[in-house]
Amino acid sequence: MLKKILKYWILALIFLLPLFWLPFSFEWIEFNKLYLLFFLGWGGVFLWNLKMIIVDKGIRLRWGKIDWLVLAFLLVAVISFAFSQDRFLSLFGSYRQFNNGLVALLAFFALYLLIRNNITLPTEKTKEVEENKTEEEVKIKEVKKEAEGVVGLNEIFWSLFASAFVVVLWIWVWLLFGIKLARFFLKTGWVFSPASGTAFSTAVYLALMIVLVLTKLLLLGKGDKEEKRPLLKKIIFAVFLILGVSLLIIFDFSSAWIVLGLSLIGFIVFSLRLKVFREDIHRLILPIFLILISALFLLLNFRVLVAGLGLERTLILNYPTESVLWQSESWQVGGRTALNNLKNGVLGSGPGTFVLDYAKFKSERILKSPLWQIEFSKPGNNVAEILATMGFLGTFIFLLIIGMVVFYLVKSKMDLERKLVWGTLVFGAIVAQFAFYQNMILGGLFWLVLGIGAGFMPVKEKRYSFRESPEIGLVFETVTLVLILSLIAGFFYGIKFYLADYNYQKITTEPNLDKRIELAQRAVRLNPYQVNYQVTLSQLLIQKLRQEVQKPNEAQDQATVQNLASALSFYLSSIKRLAPNNVIARQSLANAYRDLIGIASGKPEDEAIKSYSEAIELEPTNPVLYTERGKVYMAKNEVEKAKADFQKAIDLTPHYLDAQIQMTFIEENEGKIQDAIERLEDLARTSPLGESVDLLFRLGWLYYNNKEYDKAMLVLERATQLNPFHANALFILGLAYEQKGETKKAIDVLERVAQLNPDNQTVKDKLKELKGESGQTQEEETIEEKEEEK
Repeated sequence: MLKKILKYWILALIFLLPLFWLPFSFEWIEFNKLYLLFFLGWGGVFLWNLKMIIVDKGIRLRWGKIDWLVLAFLLVAVISFAFSQDRFLSLFGSYRQFNNGLVALLAFFALYLLIRNNITLPTEKTKEVEENKTEEEVKIKEVKKEAEGVVGLNEIFWSLFASAFVVVLWIWVWLLFGIKLARFFLKTGWVFSPASGTAFSTAVYLALMIVLVLTKLLLLGKGDKEEKRPLLKKIIFAVFLILGVSLLIIFDFSSAWIVLGLSLIGFIVFSLRLKVFREDIHRLILPIFLILISALFLLLNFRVLVAGLGLERTLILNYPTESVLWQSESWQVGGRTALNNLKNGVLGSGPGTFVLDYAKFKSERILKSPLWQIEFSKPGNNVAEILATMGFLGTFIFLLIIGMVVFYLVKSKMDLERKLVWGTLVFGAIVAQFAFYQNMILGGLFWLVLGIGAGFMPVKEKRYSFRESPEIGLVFETVTLVLILSLIAGFFYGIKFYLADYNYQKITTEPNLDKRIELAQRAVRLNPYQVNYQVTLSQLLIQKLRQEVQKPNEAQDQATVQNLASALSFYLSSIKRLAPNNVIARQSLANAYRDLIGIASGKPEDEAIKSYSEAIELEPTNPVLYTERGKVYMAKNEVEKAKADFQKAIDLTPHYLDAQIQMTFIEENEGKIQDAIERLEDLARTSPLGESVDLLFRLGWLYYNNKEYDKAMLVLERATQLNPFHANALFILGLAYEQKGETKKAIDVLERVAQLNPDNQTVKDKLKELKGESGQTQEEETIEEKEEEK
């Protein structure tokens, strides 16, 4: 009975991992997959231990060289976590990722243990000699011995295939009927793909599944007696391949094509070497065709082609994409982090801390690119992340694991059909480690096939009978008891942390500020270690404090103000304590102090400058930090310091508009208005910011102040075309019309401003003045407009 439960437990885990998601947490996919894999994975390990105690009456453990390496890799991760620059990040991973922390690695390890020790794997063929025969008369026959397990490779294949087919159908339904589905599931939520949140990571997963299904299809009827109803299977596999490859073409992601192409090249090389298709070699035409398709789309851009045909607005292309860090930049950040100091060289910066490494070691090249504002929490490939976060030691062990699997994959004498199917998938999963980053589905798939790949090595089962060694039985039962107690404790904290994220997610849909504060406080109480909750709560408290201090003195509740200030001080101190080396948290802290200027007692501007300076130490190439600190210096009237910060931001990223605009304020105050105008004119000509509403508004303002009204009208009209609700641009445009004597146009524009800001007295006064000059009442204007329309 336990054997059957364990079997279906493992198959359910494999089937559910690509499909599982829930709309109750802030991050719907990765967070929930982590919970599923961790608790089902270690729950399966517990069931396996229970089976050994009750059914086997002893320990049966497959262990070999690769298992020592896997254990060593896990040990390095634990030690790296202990010396991490941010232990909470290293434990749970960066927020909204959750797949690069120690908890995720432990979940992957549980999956590896389950697969490694519970699959039935055919070993290499041996020779059996009949008894009582002379050496000349000896009769040799080949016997396939199978390593005992609870689940077979064929059953694992069908679990993987079934979930992949559901994912493919799910995505096609989304692409064809996405708008209607979004409306129907508006309250409960709906995801583009249950496997991953974006098309790119889903494409890499689909590429691996296409490789698995294609190799299985090609090997149908090649001596595998287990296969039944081959025609029906061929039809089902063909439908999956057509739908799956079509999705790869639509997504057109280079890493997915690389994984698909290289995996199939490996398949063809292995099959030719092993002479599997000698009699019907024409079967290899299909993988060769897909290799050529992969090469073609690595050179072409499908979206550009569709745009050229005028179909870029079709619903079929309305899928979520993402910005992926360049491979060269990923390796550079990984290398710089590892070479930064001795600790990083050996152990890395700590699991899950790549976002901090990127902040500190990103190159000048990326600062000059459109990606400079993105704080990448993951690199372009998983090996580069291991280099950064687990150092040369972790990377060396990981590469040894991969190398050992490939070596035994080539050397193994497992029956050729299974070796080709699973060996190709193992090879593809390894390629994916170098071609793309790791998320929960790709990480789970890699450690799953690693457990299968370990079966290519000589199987050695260590067996210890509890009857013969009762002391070992007692120790093992104690370990199992510790495991179940640990699972219960983990489940308790897991529920707390999930409830925390559930409350945090509700903040996004709650309009009432007081209720949002209550939800944030509840999230912090349930999980006081998640700095994102503390930052959000601080921002909400600042909003509430601003509301209170903006009330008339007689209406202010001093007790409420005092309580808000006290609570805010506590949470800001907590942010400092929780994430001393987290630049994102430090910047959020500085922003909080900046927002307190003018509404809180003490000197929040000094705290803001101090926090921005600490953030700059952690990320010295971030122009935003210099610009924001410069704004605080401006508030303190320390103009030279502000000017130096704005210039530093511009030197780092010349097309950073906010820094350029702030510099024009200083130049305008210094009477250098022409320099300010030339600065923005040059920026508009030489950067993609020429159509920025903020740039056009600021340039129009400068033209107006410099009495260049025609130029002011030209750029402000363009700004209001881009954003018809930009009240400030409309107001200055109205003043420019007034200066040019176009009173009616000025009135029309200012009427729009009055509609946007009905309580603005300045606009009301200006309208009254203009209407008085024009000699028209509002009623007369309306009559005149109607006559003009006629």
